[in-house]
Amino acid sequence: MNVQKGRYRWLLRPEQIILKPNELGLGKVVGKLFLGLYYRYQVKLKALR
Repeated sequence: MNVQKGRYRWLLRPEQIILKPNELGLGKVVGKLFLGLYYRYQVKLKALR
């Protein structure tokens, strides 16, 4: 089940993750995970530039 959720999350686009958290039944958990990953990703991009 966990693996399936993980795969499904990565298949979705960021916009869909933000719009559909309640439908997925994961709610705030996915929101926090996504925001954390997005923040790290942005920091890496800035560092590369």
